[in-house]
Formats: sequence, structure tokens, C-alpha cells
Amino acid sequence: KAVVQDLDAKGVDTANLRGFAHCQEMFDSYFQFYGPARKGRAVEEELIELVRLKVARHNDCFT
Repeated sequence: KAVVQDLDAKGVDTANLRGFAHCQEMFDSYFQFYGPARKGRAVEEELIELVRLKVARHNDCFT
């Protein structure tokens, strides 16, 4: 909860994190993968965003 509040205060979109907040294991796994990926260590940020948008569109979620 503190992580989400900190990110909210910085203006970061926390919608996905709020979805994981009920399950600590999912929350931890998300950060283990997504944190390094978003910092450009695994996949370029632009590609991550394109994939995120494609998945959202596939699920009829227009973000």
C-alpha cells in the first residue's frame, strides 16, 4: 500500500498496481519483472508501451 501511495504522490499511473494489491505474491512478481524491464534493462520502454496498448486493445480496453 505504501508503494502505491508513494507512486500516486509522484503522479505515476497505479491502476495496474491497485489490481495486484490484494495479492502480495502477484504484486512482488510484477515488480520483479516489470521494474527492471521499465528501466530499460530487459526491453526498451517504447516496446513495453506498444505491447501494453496492444494487449489493452485486444481486451477492448482503450487506455
